[in-house]
Amino acid sequence: QLQNYLIDNANIVNLALSGRSSKSFTEEGNYQELKSQIAEGDYVIIGFGHNDEKVDKPNVGVTLEQFEANLREYVELVKAKNAFPILLTPIARRKFDEGKLQDTHGDYGNIACALAQKVKVPCIDMRKVSNELLSELGEESSKKLFLHLENGHVNYPEGVTDNTHLNEVGAKRIAELVARELKTQKIALSSYLK
Repeated sequence: QLQNYLIDNANIVNLALSGRSSKSFTEEGNYQELKSQIAEGDYVIIGFGHNDEKVDKPNVGVTLEQFEANLREYVELVKAKNAFPILLTPIARRKFDEGKLQDTHGDYGNIACALAQKVKVPCIDMRKVSNELLSELGEESSKKLFLHLENGHVNYPEGVTDNTHLNEVGAKRIAELVARELKTQKIALSSYLK
């Protein structure tokens, strides 16, 4: 959805894969594609965290220290290609308790921006801005951004209640927040915004 906020000759290549962590992504073909396709002057948006925090699942979960080390490797890979990394924290999950949005990421939500300061690259705190969005919408209205589908949907015949993954409306709102933050922080990629 971020493509909608960029000028026509800015090309987005989305290599994200659902369910992957900073660890498990490196074991698949999209990581090899990333390594081979980064060109000088590219901007590479790096966002992990939702699955890294699942330490009970050894194929994806990592310690806080390993999460930081993995993100650092991605940053170094991008910099080595004379390209520009941009780190993102994970977006908020939709979890409310007595009408108040709960933080589900713990310290994993802090790693990307803390590392960004150390290695001097930009970071967009998506946890913060998505928390603000969901809190503003509230418990009921925020459902319209996530996969809350009734029985009979073509992709979910039995319906689904998913408070982690966005629907198209939610993806557009999150892309809007990314575009806003690129501009607010004066990150160089913002020169490609419409």
